[in-house]
Amino acid sequence: MGAFFFILSVNDFAQDKNKALMNTPAPHGGQMSQTGNNYFIELSFSTVETYAYLYDSLVKPISNSGITGKIIFKGYDYTLATVELEPFQGYAFVAKTNVPPYLSCEVQFDLNGKKVSSQFDYSESIADKRK
Repeated sequence: MGAFFFILSVNDFAQDKNKALMNTPAPHGGQMSQTGNNYFIELSFSTVETYAYLYDSLVKPISNSGITGKIIFKGYDYTLATVELEPFQGYAFVAKTNVPPYLSCEVQFDLNGKKVSSQFDYSESIADKRK
């Protein structure tokens, strides 16, 4: 019984740690989302570019070397628009295009065959940075 309690406690600690990481400001001022496999993805916008960043479980940036990515936007009319991400400055990914108005989007990365993705809902505070 004691070992079972210990396992639950470790699991609770890990979940609390991830919640704490989610509540910290994103390093580049964007939206932060945790993937299902211990990665974090940040999505941010500038006037005409969209940036995505991939982080490990401790929110340390992962080099973009050998990684491909894309963003799939779901529009208000439920149409999909796919934008390819290009490696940028060692740890970032950029899409040099105007982002269509969207309800949600999914950022997808391929790490040498390992798929990592996360959903983002539209956020006025993030999208306003495009203007």
